[in-house]
Amino acid sequence: MLKKNVKTNITGYLFSLPYLLGMIIFTLIPTALAVYYSLCDYPMIAPPEFIGLANYKNLLSDEIFAKGLKNSLYFAVLFAPSMTLISLAFAVVLNRAVNYFKGKSLVIIRAIYYFPAIAPWAVIGTIAMWFFNKDVGAINNVIEFLGFDRIAFLTAKSKWFIPSMVSSGVWKGLGYMMFIYLVGLQNIPSSFYEAADIDGASGWHKIKYITIPQLTPTIFFVSIISILWSFNTFEQFYIMGSTINDSDLEGLNLIMYMYNLGFKYFKMGYSTSIAWVLFVITGTITLIQNKLQKYWVHY
Repeated sequence: MLKKNVKTNITGYLFSLPYLLGMIIFTLIPTALAVYYSLCDYPMIAPPEFIGLANYKNLLSDEIFAKGLKNSLYFAVLFAPSMTLISLAFAVVLNRAVNYFKGKSLVIIRAIYYFPAIAPWAVIGTIAMWFFNKDVGAINNVIEFLGFDRIAFLTAKSKWFIPSMVSSGVWKGLGYMMFIYLVGLQNIPSSFYEAADIDGASGWHKIKYITIPQLTPTIFFVSIISILWSFNTFEQFYIMGSTINDSDLEGLNLIMYMYNLGFKYFKMGYSTSIAWVLFVITGTITLIQNKLQKYWVHY
């Protein structure tokens, strides 16, 4: 009996070994190295030199870091609520469309909404840059037609830069979040709506008292993912900021600054310290959301 248990345990460990090795090699070791490098002066072409908390102290007086942090927070404040609410609205409308569209027509409609989610940022970013272009962009053409001056949306010093990036990001992620909501909507028991119909509830009352409360776990999940996305947006800023001068490019957000420090100026230690600051920010926000969910999320 003892030999059988040992054999069973060995078999279990062997099956879990690929995952354990992957976790150790690709997660635990890089995390430990990241902690160490953040405490070092590491130019990559020379061995890391331990300097303690100097990198973190330098962040306190770094103007570019302050600018990048401000832009990252501004982007998150606009992006997360917009993504959460707009994708919810589209999901409710698309869920209702099931009653009016059938077969291939419904599949085509869903594909149109979902396409930006599967297209790479190289495609979406290029299209967005054309839309927001000051000289030939479709949005500025409409603005000029209405009698207003054209707006330079995609310049780092423009007050419209972050809102333009937010709108592009929401368009890109809308389909993905919308289908998460659709799954949640389709899991709401139809008996709830049937009972509401018998009581004479209006469409708004059904959304307010049935749909929204039943969807709160999904809304909670989407809000967390949206916040994590907003603080880890790199491809969008890298592509849509390609026309911006280097002096302004570095302060677009913390991810861009971190990338430039590590792979352009070879200040990997300083770059890694910014990564840990981002980790603390997103971790703190997520913990706060988890604490607050008991007041509004209904499971």
